[in-house]
Amino acid sequence: MIKHVVIWMLATFSVVASPDAIIYVEEGYSKGSGFFIEDGYVITAGHVIKGERMVVFDGRDYLSAELIKLDRERDLALLLTEKKDHPFYTIAEQVEQGEPVYTIGSSRSAGREFYRIEGRVSELSRWVRTRQANGEVGTENDRMITGYFTPRGFSGAPVLNEKDEVVGVIIAAYSTKEESVSVTLEDLHIFLEEE
Repeated sequence: MIKHVVIWMLATFSVVASPDAIIYVEEGYSKGSGFFIEDGYVITAGHVIKGERMVVFDGRDYLSAELIKLDRERDLALLLTEKKDHPFYTIAEQVEQGEPVYTIGSSRSAGREFYRIEGRVSELSRWVRTRQANGEVGTENDRMITGYFTPRGFSGAPVLNEKDEVVGVIIAAYSTKEESVSVTLEDLHIFLEEE
């Protein structure tokens, strides 16, 4: 079972006109990205969420969203919007070393434009301790690492394979190392299966 993955690339940003299944989350000073999985459900990073209700932007419309589930340790949140027939991503069953991947998210500094960054899976394991939004050091968790830097606002963005399946969720970035930290595919499956 793959626990986490490192992805490498030469960072190339390209603007995505209207990403069908990607959203921009803004709740007060907290901003991030997210994505639809089915029936109006959205996944984002847990640290982006500060309350029970928020508004999300899908590139065309503003949608009301309600917090359904929050896992601070895994840093994942599940939201429900009123738009049940929205395009969505499926969750992959596995990820392979060397597999091409990409991330689509919205940078805080670019308003509500969405960007795509491409890379490849290059390493399959790393334990990481991340810092919480309030500055506190979080618990050490098994994480997937991407070998490209994602700008502020990408927290909650999906890491996708060539079949457009989700293999991870961005939760942090290290600008000094040109790396981004993601929730593992295994943790994503556990989060969605738990009651």
